[in-house]
Amino acid sequence: MYHRKSLQPPVAFPGNLSGQLVNATQDAAKCIQFSSPGGSEDCLYLNVYTPQFQNSSELRPVMVWIYGGSFIDGNSDYSTYGPDYLINQDVIVVTLNYRLGVFGFLSTEDYVSPGNYGLKDQIMALRWVQENIEYFGGNCGKVTLFGESAGSASVSYLTQAPITKGLFQSAIMESGTSLSSWALAPNGREITLRIANILLIDTSSSQAIVEGLRRLDAADLQKAVRAAFLQDILKKNQLTSMPFGPTIEPIHPGAVVVNYSYEQLQNGLLHNIPYIIGYNSFEALPLIDLLKNFRLILSQYDLDPTRLVTPSMNVHDSPTKLNLSLLIKNHYFGNTPISLSPDESILQFISDDLYVRPILKTATLCSQSAPVYLYKFSYQGALGSGKRKQRGVGHSEELPYIWRMANNRNEVNPSDLVTRKRMVTLWANFAKYGNPTPAPATLLENVTWPLANENEFGLGYLNINVTLNASRDPDWKSFLFWTNLFKKFGNRPFTTY
Repeated sequence: MYHRKSLQPPVAFPGNLSGQLVNATQDAAKCIQFSSPGGSEDCLYLNVYTPQFQNSSELRPVMVWIYGGSFIDGNSDYSTYGPDYLINQDVIVVTLNYRLGVFGFLSTEDYVSPGNYGLKDQIMALRWVQENIEYFGGNCGKVTLFGESAGSASVSYLTQAPITKGLFQSAIMESGTSLSSWALAPNGREITLRIANILLIDTSSSQAIVEGLRRLDAADLQKAVRAAFLQDILKKNQLTSMPFGPTIEPIHPGAVVVNYSYEQLQNGLLHNIPYIIGYNSFEALPLIDLLKNFRLILSQYDLDPTRLVTPSMNVHDSPTKLNLSLLIKNHYFGNTPISLSPDESILQFISDDLYVRPILKTATLCSQSAPVYLYKFSYQGALGSGKRKQRGVGHSEELPYIWRMANNRNEVNPSDLVTRKRMVTLWANFAKYGNPTPAPATLLENVTWPLANENEFGLGYLNINVTLNASRDPDWKSFLFWTNLFKKFGNRPFTTY
């Protein structure tokens, strides 16, 4: 399933690998998606966006974007990620495609198909940037890698891979890290075998499986993938199940992920570069419209509360797991059955477990080896959450404050525009200087974003709301609750699996 195709530059220039003009007036094909038809296997393209005018002879900083989409969906189209606001900050923006789902993350857990091809696509794009971005006025020695959700988890993995050393000099992670339970697919071979069995492919060896899958039409393969995906979700923890995504590879040349991330970060095995890491104030909030249908699934947690125990706790003996699950249930739901609990309680548990806990732990561990700027995006405006009455900012709702998104037609007010201006200024400052607030600025209310160094009062962070507030203790009580559970019950704390 691993077919490399050369990334094509968007215009002809001396470094053009093909030596041909490429029509860059329209977006190239997106990679094959899980939840929508279309897409192509010929999808490994990137976009380079530059400011219209060159203000000086100096090369500009470069920001390379990795999209989210649960490792099964997503694209780099201009209509989704228009870089207009960022390039107005005098930076160059690169967006890239990477393979998804079975095409990007098929694993047999051996050398036949070790997996992580989507991550390797990202690395190939970063190498392309190093070799070619100067032709566009970009500085290959000042590259910031940034992403959101699955894209952010990808950034997190790439910051721990020795083979990416020197490909970027700073990194931004929005709403996801390699410690998020959904950021690792722990049973790659199992899902591969399930797909093969659905398609009646010989499963006597990994080689036979991969050769059988390669002979299939992509559309037929996707049908089987959807069936296997449904089986996987019904079988496992619905809140953390991710059949496709990064996986632990056998050690071989070109491997990206060969160790569990917690051990990597705890031992300081990450690039010593500046980081911005953060999350939105109520990540699970977009699920509120799905909770009526979701409650049937949640009833399984009432029948088996041990489903509340995240796999990252690595607890397997039944008595301990049950005791632990009851503590978690009491903390979030009290005596009320989970399926009958208020929406906010359910969403708070999901937010804390899938986002706040692993992100704060990542920031804590990274800050022991590198400068980390932690943020919490709390601004509830028309560009993100629109007219929703519920408090908080949900998953991905910070994106319209960074990108021009064609599907966003909400009416904006001056406060929305100020927040957008602040976000792109902070992000571009970081790309330029490795520091989001290098000097006092009226737009940024003269705030100094503190480093996230931990003390007894929590982590230093910037709360991005109607005003900017540098403080400590972002959701620290929730973080301490989970930390204490891990100390008391976890056999191998905060491993992703």
